[in-house]
Amino acid sequence: MRSRLARSLAVVTAAVAMAGLPACGGPATAPADGSDTISLTLQQFPGALPYISDVIAREEGIFARNGLDVEFVNPGDGATAMRLLANGDTQGLLADVASGISAAAKGQPIAVAGSVINKSLFQISARGDLLGVRGDWKAKVQALRGKTVGVPGIGSSADHVMRGLLREAGLTPGTDVTLISVTTGQAAIAQFQQKALDAFINVAPAAHLIEKAGAGGLYVDIANEAPPRFADSVIGMMTNRSFAKQNPEALRRWIAAEEQAIRFIGEPANRKKVVGYIAENITSDDIPLAEKLVDYLNGTAYSATRPRLAVPARVLDAQIKLLGDGGIPAGSLNAAEFVVTPNR
Repeated sequence: MRSRLARSLAVVTAAVAMAGLPACGGPATAPADGSDTISLTLQQFPGALPYISDVIAREEGIFARNGLDVEFVNPGDGATAMRLLANGDTQGLLADVASGISAAAKGQPIAVAGSVINKSLFQISARGDLLGVRGDWKAKVQALRGKTVGVPGIGSSADHVMRGLLREAGLTPGTDVTLISVTTGQAAIAQFQQKALDAFINVAPAAHLIEKAGAGGLYVDIANEAPPRFADSVIGMMTNRSFAKQNPEALRRWIAAEEQAIRFIGEPANRKKVVGYIAENITSDDIPLAEKLVDYLNGTAYSATRPRLAVPARVLDAQIKLLGDGGIPAGSLNAAEFVVTPNR
């Protein structure tokens, strides 16, 4: 039990380490002798692009310089991740805010302390004649009428976004378009090749991998093509509300470390190192794909990230409304109460 939990807690520690960025943008104050080191257990889904800042903060010593001793654990699935946070078994997780909103709306003590990414990472891939569809995002989504679209899980963040896009384009999910659960990019490739699937929504770099396999190609890049309520998103620093209130210094350090890691990714002088970290941890040593992902991170993913990783209220409100359209009870969550900072 300890070893499994320890692995999950490591991820939380890393996330808290990033939270401590002061207004000047420098490292959070931590004694050089390590006497004030804070231990954190953070959750992490290995191999997923949003966690590259965690990887760099660990490997480049950014957590340590901010006085954090971070341990990462792999929760295995989203429901377990929220349960580990709610129970206080871990202290943090970088995740699409939709998962935290859903948990908080059910009464779990989940909150968001910062936002590392404010653009949607979801992309829709398609196969066959769909790739010849011309027009804007709406024309492409309308062309899915009568088709089968895969989502990583029914009820997942991607599922909510896909259903929202369908409704926005005038289609009825489940009636005009069939939605099925396809849990991995590799499974989507297989179903594309078997012609059992027409389109698939998932985070980058799934679309690149599908194209590389010759099974399909990028159809809609949501961050760059869809309306703001879908293009803007919050990949947030999810935490336990009680932990956040009782440990503001841990939040400050975690925020600081995350912001410094993001800044490291954006520095041209660090490009070769960042490509190496992405190749090793995300693209299975595919250097050309890692190069593309560095550009994607700096040009799209981190393009709207705010100083001190402030959570954009407008985007958070839009995410809550999107989930409300998908079935979260109206009024079950207040955006202002969902956000915690080191100062309150």
